[in-house]
Amino acid sequence: MLGSIHRLLFLASLAIGISAMASGFSGPTYTDLHDFGGIVRNGANASVKDGGLPETGITFDSAGNMYGTTVQGGLYGSGNIWSLTPTGKYTDLHDFGRKVKRSNGTMGLDGTQAGSVLVDKSGNLYGTTIFGGYYGGGILWKLSPKGVYTDLHDFANTAQTTTGLFVADGVSPIGLALDAKGNLYGTAIFGGLHGNGIAFKLAADGSYTDIHDFGGIMSYNGTTPLYDGMQPQGVVLDKSGNMFGVTVVGGVYGGPGGPQGIVWEITSKGDYLILHNFGGLVSGVGGGTTNDGGSMTGLVTFDKSGNLFGTTIGGGSAGLGAIWEISTNGAYSLIYEFSDSSKGNSPQTGVILDPNGNFYGTTFSGGLYGGGVLFELSSAGEYKDLHDFGGFSKIAGIKHPNPEDPTWLTFDKSGHIYGTTSQGGLHTGSTNDGGSIFVLK
Repeated sequence: MLGSIHRLLFLASLAIGISAMASGFSGPTYTDLHDFGGIVRNGANASVKDGGLPETGITFDSAGNMYGTTVQGGLYGSGNIWSLTPTGKYTDLHDFGRKVKRSNGTMGLDGTQAGSVLVDKSGNLYGTTIFGGYYGGGILWKLSPKGVYTDLHDFANTAQTTTGLFVADGVSPIGLALDAKGNLYGTAIFGGLHGNGIAFKLAADGSYTDIHDFGGIMSYNGTTPLYDGMQPQGVVLDKSGNMFGVTVVGGVYGGPGGPQGIVWEITSKGDYLILHNFGGLVSGVGGGTTNDGGSMTGLVTFDKSGNLFGTTIGGGSAGLGAIWEISTNGAYSLIYEFSDSSKGNSPQTGVILDPNGNFYGTTFSGGLYGGGVLFELSSAGEYKDLHDFGGFSKIAGIKHPNPEDPTWLTFDKSGHIYGTTSQGGLHTGSTNDGGSIFVLK
């Protein structure tokens, strides 16, 4: 299980959008493309310590190059930004933790514990860090194709809301989305007016706005306060510019600090809506009622018709997690309940969909070796365990842990599935620790 705040709470990436055979049937082949934690080359072609513990997935540019981050290791011990070309060339693009030029023009410590990466049409990379920066509450950064690194915003100071009110800024940003006009949207897990996170916008002109403060009282049931969600986990934009996401805690069934959470939407006009409160009783996949999930992490995703999908870590008839849907008419339902740990349990990164309506995702535990699985849920509802993470292999007579604890998945242009694992691999146990990049095709 991941040990840092990224997997416990989220963070991204948005994913706006796998060398063993899948267990139980003849299927696609899993290939380990890179093991983190060794010695690699940086942009200046110098040998440096690689990063370790990648806790978010992969982003592709138009040429098929992959990008991502790690939260540990690297030149300064605080992780790195990396790239991997289609031919397999890996490069350490930036090492977090050094002195950089901040958004206020001064020099100071860089951010640490980076999240997912976005790439725009010009090849610029964008991302966030949970810690570091001028105020210690994380930063929003940019890395140009020429390697120029810029701190665009330092969190944990003050921020102006859409009504003009100045409030405490968010703390620990996680996950970003980019619209067609170059505006960046995201969430911060903590901070804001109620101390339970915010949704924010960094416009293309550099202006920063606090769009919504999570954790307030939305209404009352008699004298009982009904709370907003708390600790938001990244954002996804639809074609109309509406923002969607989930929170880890809060909501009607969670309240302050409760382990439930919500699905939320902020429309392009700025209206805030709660689409679902986790933690109640819902209709089970096989009929009857069952416990809804809670403690949402990961991102939501859409199908072609605009239906919204995601996963819960717990809940369902066996309490092992579920995949849920919110239809375009607002109806919430469970479409799959995890019930057998040997086939994976506790999905926490959401799902991705192929053009035929098949779902793919990961679990961070369960499976043949206990290190999680990569699964497929067909459009007809058939579940397959495509790959079991964990276990051990011998390389040159030395026993090494296989990659485990998979994170977010991404399709390439050919429909192959790429992702990272935060643990395991050839260099596990090194000072930089491990993790891997993989493909399933």
